[in-house]
Amino acid sequence: MLGTLTTSTVLTIILVYAILNAIKSTALINRKYLPLLGTIIGMIVGLVIGYFNAPTHTVEDIVLGALSGSNSTWLDQVIKKFLGEDLFDDKK
Repeated sequence: MLGTLTTSTVLTIILVYAILNAIKSTALINRKYLPLLGTIIGMIVGLVIGYFNAPTHTVEDIVLGALSGSNSTWLDQVIKKFLGEDLFDDKK
């Protein structure tokens, strides 16, 4: 159970991160709403993934999806800090 839980959580984070980057590149929504949108998309993705893993744990899947969606925003910030211009800026 723990292995499935970990796998589905990491998969949810990656999927929500990819969806948010696609939305961000199209400029369909204001960027200040992306964390909220990530949480909502995470809930939906968590529900879908959880349905195929263990359909009896619906509420847990929605909550874990929401947390994973929120963590995708954190992942975006970590990637920006380590791979962004701040790390390789020679002007410092």
